[in-house]
Amino acid sequence: NLSKTQLISIYKKRMYERFHHLKTNYIPMDFYQLAPLFELYSCLQWMIHENSNLPMYLYEDIPIDFKIEKEWSKHDTGIDFSDMNDVLGQCKLRSKCSISRRDISTFLAFVLEHQELNETQCHPVLTYNKDCSLPPNIQNLHKKGRMDLRPYDMDEMIHYCHSLSKPKIERFVFQGLRPYQTECIQIGKETKKHMIIHLPTGSGKTLI
Repeated sequence: NLSKTQLISIYKKRMYERFHHLKTNYIPMDFYQLAPLFELYSCLQWMIHENSNLPMYLYEDIPIDFKIEKEWSKHDTGIDFSDMNDVLGQCKLRSKCSISRRDISTFLAFVLEHQELNETQCHPVLTYNKDCSLPPNIQNLHKKGRMDLRPYDMDEMIHYCHSLSKPKIERFVFQGLRPYQTECIQIGKETKKHMIIHLPTGSGKTLI
């Protein structure tokens, strides 16, 4: 797994590249285009400002073996990010001024199912654009301490995107293969079957 510092660097790079792509190609920055940026922003804000040493992964970056162990689906079916410990989060970026119960029903169902299957409490987090209103059931969960609400200002997010520096192109210095890379290569040499290699972001799949 990556450290929090490593993942912050990776997600800042992704955020810069996506924002730069929207700007240079004159793509309208509507809420559909901003949604992936908002997910990255939610993870970055958590890692930068929360008192936790755990990295906050987008759901797509969580290793498949962890998802299988937890009986999670391969693709997002209710959550957008997790620290692979107790935090389960969803991002809601809405152009309208309210978030309905229906909008978050899948997320709530996922949280309840996760708690039942793992016989443990989790830490649900909902991030959303701050000019949206929330349904009463979510407000009640927050008042009871059963859900963390994180409203974010979209103008501040755009300003954050503008403030990101262009990632430096670092010279690659080969320092040898990691044990799991060596193992993957060896298996590939010995088998005549097709292989699927699934490793976390930044762990060296390209080198393999």
